[in-house]
Amino acid sequence: MKLKGINFFEANADKIVLGVTGLTFLGVIAMQFLSGNYIKVGSDDKLTAGNAFRPVEEEANKLAAKLKSESPKLPDVPAFTLTEKLQGLAGQPLGDGGVRVALGVPPMIQMAPRDATIAAATYELPKVPAPGPAVAAPYAATVSPVEVVAHPELAAILPKEQPFDKMIVSVESTFDGAALREALQADPDGDGPREALPLAWWRDPADQGDDLVTIVGIEAERELLRNPDGTTPAAPEVTMVQAAPARPDGLKTWQQGVRSLGDVPPTILTLRSEMDQILRPSFYQTIAGPAWTSPSDYVAQGDQNEKARLVKRKREALAATDKKITQVQELISKAPDPGAKRSEQPSSPPPGRGGGGGGRGRAGGGGQGGGPAPSSPTPQPTGDRRVLEARLKTLQAQRENLVKDLGKLGEHVEGAAGADISLAQGPQPGLLEGGEQKFWVHDVNAVPGAVYRYHVRVVINNPLFGRNLQDSQRQMADGSLIRSDWSEWTAPVQVDQTQVMFVSSASEAGQIDPRPHASVELYQFYYGYYRQALAGLDPGEPAIGKATLPELKLADMNKLATMYKAGDPALGAMPEQAAPPPEPIGRRGVVGEGGPGRGKTGGGSYEGPGGQVPPATPATPESPKFPAWMDVDAPKSLPLGGDMVFLDAGTVPLSPGDAPGSTQGVEALFRNPTGLLIVRRPDKESQEPYLARVRASANAGKTQGVEIKPIEVPKQVPVRDDRRRGPSGSGGGGGGGGG
Repeated sequence: MKLKGINFFEANADKIVLGVTGLTFLGVIAMQFLSGNYIKVGSDDKLTAGNAFRPVEEEANKLAAKLKSESPKLPDVPAFTLTEKLQGLAGQPLGDGGVRVALGVPPMIQMAPRDATIAAATYELPKVPAPGPAVAAPYAATVSPVEVVAHPELAAILPKEQPFDKMIVSVESTFDGAALREALQADPDGDGPREALPLAWWRDPADQGDDLVTIVGIEAERELLRNPDGTTPAAPEVTMVQAAPARPDGLKTWQQGVRSLGDVPPTILTLRSEMDQILRPSFYQTIAGPAWTSPSDYVAQGDQNEKARLVKRKREALAATDKKITQVQELISKAPDPGAKRSEQPSSPPPGRGGGGGGRGRAGGGGQGGGPAPSSPTPQPTGDRRVLEARLKTLQAQRENLVKDLGKLGEHVEGAAGADISLAQGPQPGLLEGGEQKFWVHDVNAVPGAVYRYHVRVVINNPLFGRNLQDSQRQMADGSLIRSDWSEWTAPVQVDQTQVMFVSSASEAGQIDPRPHASVELYQFYYGYYRQALAGLDPGEPAIGKATLPELKLADMNKLATMYKAGDPALGAMPEQAAPPPEPIGRRGVVGEGGPGRGKTGGGSYEGPGGQVPPATPATPESPKFPAWMDVDAPKSLPLGGDMVFLDAGTVPLSPGDAPGSTQGVEALFRNPTGLLIVRRPDKESQEPYLARVRASANAGKTQGVEIKPIEVPKQVPVRDDRRRGPSGSGGGGGGGGG
């Protein structure tokens, strides 16, 4: 049956398309077998695939024939006469015409070349270990006028007039260099695609401890917990602690000196020359007040709560170190003899492309130091007896330091006598070779009377900086510094106040005395010590008093500046300070036998790790107590107080926890300059550890400047074991070094 309305092409379109496609496919296949397969090699001639190398062979044969020819054709020598040569040189300038001055031999600056080879492997930024638990301690003293003349930048942090009294907070922590080394040589993902960093990027090729990774600086933050007026901040205030002026600033040196990879080695050399001051900056020279001591020593002398926290941390660190020592000793017992291992090694190592990075205590690879990144993971040092023995010595030295720290805290450690301290007595190892390194920072901008807490972190240089990494990792090579995580927050610490008042007693109105009464102790920090005045107050009377000062001298700043500019040798004669520093009284008022700058035999000394000036020879009739530039008389008395007005006193009931055994207490009511009413509790203030410390400072300041005759110290002093006689015989270390 014929379809109506459909022509032939519409009815057979699919068959036509299928037929054309099939014919095209058959044609393509036929062309592969029927037509010739030709290629062009260096000329227009078409050659089959089998003859593709024939032109190359022909050219090679022609070249070989020319090389074997006994009479080769030489090029013609161009003919030049002497006249033509002179004419060719005529008219050409003999120089650029510029004026040059001979400045000697140019400096030879060794710069690390930038490897143009893109790394074949992928890496990961090393994880910098966080510092150990931090501890903070307040400190107050009088900065020497010599420091002010030598460093004008100190004017920004010191009073405008003498004496240059300064209150600061020092924060101390530790950093484990061995843990950083393990992080640098560790494979970040095990069997994954990422590899350990090449040794040449961070290890010293000469194996002298001058590694290419170092601590650049220490950063600290403080959080304000209480304002100087006793109020609590409405919102948390966390600020970065600024570097102390007139002291090395590693971060500033790095930021000014490093722009590319070639700037890293010379900048590291500069930092290494100042590393001790970067990690442990000395405090400024002082002329009055106790010697500066590290926060850990300060805690060991006094604060019982902080001491307990520090003992716990040190005990935990000691247990972890003992565990590592046991593990390493087990590995040493199973490791092969070093002599047998050396006999299996080739007599000479294969040539390498660079310095390599063999290191003390680790298996270092020579040969890969200057070339491209290795394509296989860095071998981990396991089983090498020499490496393990070096690691054991490092751990033993670290353990000995922990034992010493615990000893300062009054703790006894079993087995301490048998510890190996050979490393501690020898040269100090490099950052990556030693154990924990102490460091501290000074917060010279802390506000007197405020309460803060601190945490710190370590900043090192980035071993990936400036390296030609793969495109996906280029960002890791941009930054030149890496920062660790923050340490734990310290316990709250109060900055010493310039003026402080304590209510020693109060009584309400009664039948015998119809008016309430209060007794107060007024203190003001002046010339290195607190000065005290006592006052009895009736309602409406301001808390004022007058403190009597010992014989004190101030510096003639103009004369001092002239002597300093002229380099006068008499400038080094510092005043003799006869006043002993405050007793090491802490939370519970425990008095020790003396410590660095806070013991009974102190003397307002200049001795100690804080850069204090050594004391001059004790004053004699032939030698004045004060140097020539200290000839300005200081005031004989000092007015104190005036900010608080006593209003009233009354009896209040006490809770069982306020005062065991008492059911009633007395409160004194004062008004401050802003009109705010302040309630004070004499029974609580008498137990304040801060009061004990302020009283000790005031007692030490009473004899400041008084000449003390030198006493003859016997060569051998009988040793007395007073450690078991109670609290008065404990604490402290050596004396403060004072007169």
